[in-house]
Amino acid sequence: MEAIFIKYTLFMITAGLLTVCGTINAAETESHVDKIIAEMNKPDSNQVLVIAHRGDWRNHPENSISCVKSCIEMGVDIVELDVQKTKDGVFVLLHDGSVNRTTNGKGKISQMTFEEARKLRLKHRKKISNEQIPTLEEVLKVAKGKIMINVDKAGVSKELIDLIKKSGTLKQIVFKSGKSVESVNKSLAQSEHSGEICFMPVLRKGGLKDIIKYFEVSTKPKAAELIFNKAESQFNTEELVRELRAKGLRPWVNTLWASLCAGQNDAKAVKNPHEIWGGLIKKGYNMIQTDNPTELLKYLRSKDLHKFDDREQEKKSEESADKEAA
Repeated sequence: MEAIFIKYTLFMITAGLLTVCGTINAAETESHVDKIIAEMNKPDSNQVLVIAHRGDWRNHPENSISCVKSCIEMGVDIVELDVQKTKDGVFVLLHDGSVNRTTNGKGKISQMTFEEARKLRLKHRKKISNEQIPTLEEVLKVAKGKIMINVDKAGVSKELIDLIKKSGTLKQIVFKSGKSVESVNKSLAQSEHSGEICFMPVLRKGGLKDIIKYFEVSTKPKAAELIFNKAESQFNTEELVRELRAKGLRPWVNTLWASLCAGQNDAKAVKNPHEIWGGLIKKGYNMIQTDNPTELLKYLRSKDLHKFDDREQEKKSEESADKEAA
């Protein structure tokens, strides 16, 4: 009887250890955002990263918690969000300097305390929702391990970098700036964590030599956001895009409206995705910021240009299992 008891005890201890080890291994499993970051670090990849401008604003209030959650659900890689500061120094999500357009209130966010801003409700297609202006910290908690964030409007500062570092999400943030190399370096030098960030210059004019200047930034850029309003722009050539990829940068194009991409915009792309989005991809762009993430993802998946998205594969597996069960 004693021998049976000893065997049973050893079995339970072993089972317990296996359970604990299983839990540890699960915790150490690569998160989805790690897969996006790994893809981000492949500048010459033919897989295209999708950036949702202001989140899924067509179906939710822009710069809201719900629009970020929707992007995560649909498989967007990077959500572009606008960050401003309240009068008392709280980082919040808001595109405009004032709250007039996107909330049921009036006034400049920089002249409001966070408590005052929190009383407002976000609008969606001119209708008032139940959502409040979110803090950056709240959004970072939602996004952690699930999606990258491109921080716009806020620039690069010690305060912002340190806040994000504290949240444990610094690796999944894309900082960008259109300021000079000297200005960017000055901002980066103020934070001890600046060497860990993913930086991207925003360029509107010039050519490869102007982009190369940004290799003097203390944190080497991972991408370059190119803005061009004319088809003959130096930024709209296969040669430049190929050079960028060879030098370790992913070329980022905005298809939001015509003046950002010489007329190769979303409005045309949803009608003829192969000609517009496909044409830009053929030139070598492998990061596209869009106001139509659903349609862009559908197009990319149909061409096997978004294969690293494990969530889409999981969804297909679940659908297949459901069909077999039926």
